[in-house]
Amino acid sequence: MSTPEELIDVEVCKNIATIQKESGLNQTDFAAKCKVSQKTINHVINMKQNARIDLIKAIVKEFGVSSQWLLFTKGQKYKKDEPKTSILSDLTELKTHVLALEKHRKFTDNLIKKLYAEVRGQQA
Repeated sequence: MSTPEELIDVEVCKNIATIQKESGLNQTDFAAKCKVSQKTINHVINMKQNARIDLIKAIVKEFGVSSQWLLFTKGQKYKKDEPKTSILSDLTELKTHVLALEKHRKFTDNLIKKLYAEVRGQQA
């Protein structure tokens, strides 16, 4: 059964076509990864039917696509590009630097104390 053209979510269909092209897979292989038929992919890409939720979930999972981008073309296309991931990575890196600086500060404090003691000992 065909969906009336005015009820097709053109944006989602175009986004799925983009992901399929960027994946480098033909429609048959793309469909297999998404666990749907090649006919389904063809109909969605050619805007003859809307993408069902199972297809959308599969694309998000299998290709790392952001659901926000896939459904609304908002934000980063791929999950790895989303700020949450980079913030977590940045925080982990920052923690490593803070620990290294703390270790360096303790070393420097001890060195200053030793130098100060030596200078005071030479003045006596």
